[in-house]
Amino acid sequence: MRRHLGPRWASWFDGMALVPQDDGTTVIDGPIADQPALHGLLRTISDLGVPLVSVTATDEPAHTSRRTP
Repeated sequence: MRRHLGPRWASWFDGMALVPQDDGTTVIDGPIADQPALHGLLRTISDLGVPLVSVTATDEPAHTSRRTP
């Protein structure tokens, strides 16, 4: 069973947006400064025991088209 990460978890992700999706997943959306910051984010996800479905790099500004209505 998939469940969304609630807003209370936002502080664990350094201000990134937690965007609930219709399929029960949550998109963690926002800019990542560099490779060490990415590794830190991945470590946080692992430490929380949250399954990682995918990682997508884009040139889009954060908080745009990856959301579902």
